[in-house]
Amino acid sequence: MTPEKAAEIFHWIKYDKNTNTIELYLDNYMLSASRICEAKFYLEHILHIKPRPQPEITVTTTEPTKISRKPWFFDFGEYVHWCLEQFYNHFKEKKTAPPVDEWLSLCKMKWAVMRMDEYANSIIKADVTKFEEVKGWEGVCGLLTQYHVYYMNQRLRVIDTEITFGHNKEVFLGGFTLFHGYEMLDDIKVECYLTGRIDLLVDNGYKIGPIDHKTTHRFDGFEHDDFKPHDGMTGYILAINEILKKYKLDNQPAPSCHGGWIYHISATTPSIPKDKTKQQGPRFKITPIDKTVQQMEDYKARQLSTFKRIAELIFMDKTPEWNTNNCNNMFFRKCEYKPIHEQPSDQWQDIINRFYTIAPAWDTRDMAHAKKV
Repeated sequence: MTPEKAAEIFHWIKYDKNTNTIELYLDNYMLSASRICEAKFYLEHILHIKPRPQPEITVTTTEPTKISRKPWFFDFGEYVHWCLEQFYNHFKEKKTAPPVDEWLSLCKMKWAVMRMDEYANSIIKADVTKFEEVKGWEGVCGLLTQYHVYYMNQRLRVIDTEITFGHNKEVFLGGFTLFHGYEMLDDIKVECYLTGRIDLLVDNGYKIGPIDHKTTHRFDGFEHDDFKPHDGMTGYILAINEILKKYKLDNQPAPSCHGGWIYHISATTPSIPKDKTKQQGPRFKITPIDKTVQQMEDYKARQLSTFKRIAELIFMDKTPEWNTNNCNNMFFRKCEYKPIHEQPSDQWQDIINRFYTIAPAWDTRDMAHAKKV
């Protein structure tokens, strides 16, 4: 594909013909998707192919109708994320936690709008189990109430929520050259920029940094190990550090960001251990994340490698690599593109035409409540 054509198709590609320079703007979701499986990434983010939505099923019997939804933890994570956004927006505007009854009323309304109770009848047994262990709305209401009590008096200043960054070139990762992608073109320069959306940015009096909430179905005692290292959080820290450089004051060093926090949430009520204490485990944990300058430079180098591979897929017509280990276990279920790839390649287009459709491209700026830095 030529750079001109790519710039027309993809919102995350720009091309300057005068300098023969391509600009790529990618976030952690797309970068990690490419590393999980290039074949899936190619269909989803380059061809924009997604499974056709299933039609609504009218229940005509007393038996519950089995339904298909995206994995429980995706929707539940999105739901908790929305609830906490309301919580911290009140902190930002009023300097206090929202009244618990008003907040829970909003959260209950969102639960109904997202039709979360449908997971009780999911065709995926694991989703049904997780829903039942959470105990539906009653259990989630208890979780949110506990969160309110636990964090209502925290001493921090909420700088902002839902911050999008990167499309104004705030986070430059570096560049490389594509050699002879097309014979009629000279070597093409490629410049790479990180984009994304930060849930929450705070100042606790000691440092400024991002907070990222991570919901775990049940704590195993090693939650902190899952985020050391973690490219998503490292990218947020790097982004804030780069953005803060714009706020340098006369005769004072520019503020910086070299750390943030993971707020862990246990979706289910922790069990009581079999030791002498008989104390129920915690439901909330905090993992501080700190990065040195060298770690952020190492992060840039890793992302550039992925940027280059994505550029080769588009501009040099490379064949996407398959990760067949995930075909039958992509987020605890079969990959949604397995029906395509399990057939001979000369049948792929027919399968796509029958069971898939063209969907809008992933874009962190599409969220109605997102803001630009």
